[in-house]
Amino acid sequence: TKLKGETAIVSLLRNGELLEKKEVEIVAQSQAIETDFTTSADKVGVNQYVVQITYNALETNPQNNTQSTFIEVLDNRTKVKIIAKAPHPDLAAFKAAIAANEQYEIETVLLADWDKDVEAADMFLLHGLPTNAQDLTTINLIKGKQKPISLVLTSKVSLPQFNALGLGLNIDAARSLTEQVGASINQDFNLFTSLENDRMKRFPPLWSPFGEYQAKADHQVLLYQSIGQIKTEKPLMAFYNQGSFKSGVLMGEGW
Repeated sequence: TKLKGETAIVSLLRNGELLEKKEVEIVAQSQAIETDFTTSADKVGVNQYVVQITYNALETNPQNNTQSTFIEVLDNRTKVKIIAKAPHPDLAAFKAAIAANEQYEIETVLLADWDKDVEAADMFLLHGLPTNAQDLTTINLIKGKQKPISLVLTSKVSLPQFNALGLGLNIDAARSLTEQVGASINQDFNLFTSLENDRMKRFPPLWSPFGEYQAKADHQVLLYQSIGQIKTEKPLMAFYNQGSFKSGVLMGEGW
């Protein structure tokens, strides 16, 4: 009131640190001004936010130029850990896709370097596993804690060890052979929305284990394998719930 022609400086501070400030022109003798700030909630815990106006020397009541509030910031992001048997170009693609969603915190580690701390993550993406009985024991450690897992099968995966996981899907193959397959979306899949088939056709094929696939009836298949223009009943990406334990499998590399 009665400061026409003056300039006010509106500042936002967090825990005493200046985050942003704006100049506001006062163009009337009596004026209501609304402004807003957008900032990141990147400080976990209780934070004090202060909005203050740098007052003019003519003001008779500068005491009401500061307002503060306390906001508790919680870290509710889902922690996803990618564990890989060996370095692979697909790993960067998976990490980038997951990290694009701010609700996920993503970390990649090689199996040989993993500290076996199952409780440190909410979900595990296992790439190129299992290759042997020792890998199978490690995966069962995660499974025993009822942590969701998603496996990406590569040419190095031992199919007998994979079948031993009991994820409702068996792949019978005489040798570790792969074939190039495209993807066809299952239109009856309803766990979440996905791309359309016409977009999926533009993507290059994946290398998938060659063999006979047997999936339980309650498997939720998102993608079926296609050979050229021929759609097959072989799953390429599928999900399976066993009580509170959830699992998913992508049967191919070259993502």
